[in-house]
Amino acid sequence: MSDKKTKLEGKFVAQCMNGKQQMAMSNRGHLLPCCWCDQEWTLNTPLFQKMLKVSKVSEAENVDEIVLSDEWRDFEKIMKEGEVKSKVLELCSRFPVYN
Repeated sequence: MSDKKTKLEGKFVAQCMNGKQQMAMSNRGHLLPCCWCDQEWTLNTPLFQKMLKVSKVSEAENVDEIVLSDEWRDFEKIMKEGEVKSKVLELCSRFPVYN
C-alpha cells in the first residue's frame, strides 16, 4: 500500500469529489459520501462519527442541510487536501481517478 500511496500522492482525486461516485444511504438511514464508506472501520473513525451525527436523512429538512453542514464541509476539505488515511485511500483507489 505505501508504494501505491506514494505514487498517488498529489494526483489522487476521491471519486466522491469528482462526480464519478454517487452518494449513498445506509440501511440505518444515514447519507454517506459513497457506498464504499458503509463499512465498520470507516464509520467508526472520528471523522465519520462526526458526519453520522448530522447525516440521518429522517432528521434533516432536506439533503442540502446534511451536505452543507460543517461536518460534511470538513470531510470535503480533508478529501480535497489529500489528508486521507491509508485505508480510505486504498478503498477509494481501487478504481483510481486522477487529475
